[in-house]
Amino acid sequence: MRWAEECGMRRAEIARLKHSDVDLETNPPIIVIRLAKTQPRRFYMWPQLTALYREVTAALGDPTHVFGGVRPDSITQAFERVRRVANISNEVTFHSFRYEANSWMAEKRVPRKLRMQIIGHVSDEMSDHYTEFSETAAQIMADASEQKP
Repeated sequence: MRWAEECGMRRAEIARLKHSDVDLETNPPIIVIRLAKTQPRRFYMWPQLTALYREVTAALGDPTHVFGGVRPDSITQAFERVRRVANISNEVTFHSFRYEANSWMAEKRVPRKLRMQIIGHVSDEMSDHYTEFSETAAQIMADASEQKP
């Protein structure tokens, strides 16, 4: 499920994801989240994601749902088990991946409107709330402000 998390998908969107939402025939392939919380949105799939999708599909064998029709709360429980086994801080939640995805795109200078469309935010304020810059990005901004006349 890591690939879905990194796209900034919500756990309910992951649970509802159907094979009919994945189009491998387009170039690049896409995932369409039709039943999104705010508005339908699309994700482009890079080659590694496409390969991983095929692996998940083969492993689970569900003819309808990508992740076997798992319930949203089961996703959270599975994440908590993995977090404990991997000794990851309690501060990291499944929802942290949405912050990570939005912040990564901001650091890579993906335009705000596109980030909002991908993550599914409808306001600038919500997008800003989900953007946490890394130390690297903070240093780049500090350096840039010092260079201004």
